[in-house]
Order: sequence, then C-alpha cells, then structure tokens
Amino acid sequence: MGYHGGNRDYATLTRTSALGTNDLALESKKVVLYPNPAKETVSFKNADKIKLVDIFESTGRKVRSVKMNGNEINVSDLKSGNYYFEITLKDGSTSFEQLIKE
Repeated sequence: MGYHGGNRDYATLTRTSALGTNDLALESKKVVLYPNPAKETVSFKNADKIKLVDIFESTGRKVRSVKMNGNEINVSDLKSGNYYFEITLKDGSTSFEQLIKE
C-alpha cells in the first residue's frame, strides 16, 4: 500500500504473484469436474489420476462410491440439488469438488 498525498483518502495495493514449479505440479494433478451444473453425466479433467469418488448429499449423507473406469460418472439418477465429491487420487491425496445437479 502506498500513500499518494493530497486530500484524497485512498491507497493503492499492488499484488503480484509468480507461478512456481510446485504450483505447476499441483496444476497437473488438479481434478476438475464439468459441466457444472450437470444433468446426465459429469466428466473429470485428469480422470486418469482418480482412484475413487465418494458422492455426498448436502446433508453429509453418502449417496454412493464410484471406482473410476473412464473419465465420467453418470449422475442422471441423482435428485436435483447440491452434491459434494470426495475424490481420492491414486497417490493417496484427496480433493473435494461441489456439483450442482439440475
């Protein structure tokens, strides 16, 4: 932040960031689901890194577990609403995504 003098009461904030090699490694492991909202199926970016997907209702009740076979999951049987995906990767780490089901 810097003061620019005068009678004006404002400040400026300059933010910069650099993309490091750790950030690039994380980006290559990142799992993204699409489309969101979805009607029939949900596809995953980096699906080859996924071991298991647990689907939870907004109340926290587990709806089902899906072992990945391909890059998409059929969600046509889910009721409309918000769901949370707990995604277990093959390296043992866990990722979380939210899905809006139409």
